[in-house]
Amino acid sequence: MSSSKTQFHLVGRVLGVDSSSKGKIKGLHLLNEEGTHRIKLSSSLRSQSLALEPGTWVSVRGTEKHKAKPDKTKLKAKQIQPHPGLRQLSKPGHGDPCPALDIEETPSSASQPDNPPIKAKAPAGKILVCQKSKCRKRASGDLCKLLKQSLDEYGLGESIQVQGTGCLKRCKSAPNLVVLPKKARHSNIKPQEIPALVEQHFG
Repeated sequence: MSSSKTQFHLVGRVLGVDSSSKGKIKGLHLLNEEGTHRIKLSSSLRSQSLALEPGTWVSVRGTEKHKAKPDKTKLKAKQIQPHPGLRQLSKPGHGDPCPALDIEETPSSASQPDNPPIKAKAPAGKILVCQKSKCRKRASGDLCKLLKQSLDEYGLGESIQVQGTGCLKRCKSAPNLVVLPKKARHSNIKPQEIPALVEQHFG
């Protein structure tokens, strides 16, 4: 089984970390314009006390190992440094990753006009992500990006919407989201839990 190694350099925002049973950080989840990246830490980095709080901007250098069969790439960090970050993750013209939700009551079937306006096909489901201060501070905007990416990977990007919403009254458990139509609430959401959450509700 052939494999090749190259060097990589990524700059992005920490979404979350993987820790060992002893509390040592062994990997991190990084978000940048290319998407999300799962990066293992080298043994020398694992022994260091790294500030990798969600939302922190970092510059990561290391080795990228690619295996031809199966087609798989693994990233291992050799160096992690703080980075001043960027003003926004969204590319120009892409808008807010988690647009505000327009709350509308479902119109009654009674007294409908003779020629009702043609409506776009309603989404099969929605994921509402709280965008109030506590959730914002815990990277709820980045969760929107990760949710959209996971939905796209499942081929659900067109049928399931991700939208921002007001306070869900669980500020101490931020970040929070609600999955519709089941109205399933999730709190203390960690970035690495997003793929499993999407599969649980829509897989």
